[in-house]
Amino acid sequence: MKESILSQIKRSIIMAFLLCSGLVTSSLLSGQTTLNFSPSKDCSIFLGNSIGSNGAGSLFAGRTDGNLGSSNRRALIKFDITGIPANAVVTSVTFSITGNRGGGGLFAVHRLTADWGEGSTLGAGTGGGRPSAAQAGDATWSARFLGTSNWSSAGGDFIGVSSATGNITGTGTANFSNSSLISDVQGWIDGSHSNHGWILIGSEGIDRSAVRMNSRESPTQKPNLSITYVLCPTMLTLAGNIASDTYDASQNITATGTIASISVVVLNSGIDIILNPEFTIDDGGVLNANIQACN
Repeated sequence: MKESILSQIKRSIIMAFLLCSGLVTSSLLSGQTTLNFSPSKDCSIFLGNSIGSNGAGSLFAGRTDGNLGSSNRRALIKFDITGIPANAVVTSVTFSITGNRGGGGLFAVHRLTADWGEGSTLGAGTGGGRPSAAQAGDATWSARFLGTSNWSSAGGDFIGVSSATGNITGTGTANFSNSSLISDVQGWIDGSHSNHGWILIGSEGIDRSAVRMNSRESPTQKPNLSITYVLCPTMLTLAGNIASDTYDASQNITATGTIASISVVVLNSGIDIILNPEFTIDDGGVLNANIQACN
């Protein structure tokens, strides 16, 4: 009999999830906010030049050839998103960057794990594709802040698994958008990891794959980060004997406790319900479920 009751509990909660899921989409869409950000800092670093940088010019990534010699460049970029509320839940992220010269190829976006500096150093050579002597505090291939702190690994400290990949060419804008970028941005907002920005790494095994890209100093088509989010209020924790009841849907609710009857917890909004069905019920009839409501 006990197993039968627990099965009914599971079915009831899953049914609530299915009934509510169709309503959640329209509710969340109506409460969405989209903000666009230009970089707060960006620069290029150069393999083979431990004291070279380009913080005031265009961005470069990929592998060069010809009169520049075969060498790799990487672009560092950070967006200051502190204006987004801490209780925001990110639903969409698009990182856009525009190439204006070069061969192009497959590029990867990796989340940086250490802070770095951008100075006023302007790249040398035609188009600024060569490093100039970095100033104190600039990022280089070896240093996060020249004269103060080095990277743990030359070329930048970043997560090995890329957050996004895609083609960038010397003409046109490339857009990166996926769940991993959402995870990066969500972590920056809620403090799961520090916001040190991303590093852009090109096809470093292919000569002439390097691309020159617009930077934050460009007069038009600057790099852009578009973030769409909804707001979720402060978490309320319910613990103990959970029976049929109605709770205030103006708060997020995480509920864990003992099932007192065959029932489903109901939120009084009726539409702003996100129910995570990945719950468990132990032999003692304890329910572990997440029930959330977003404005």
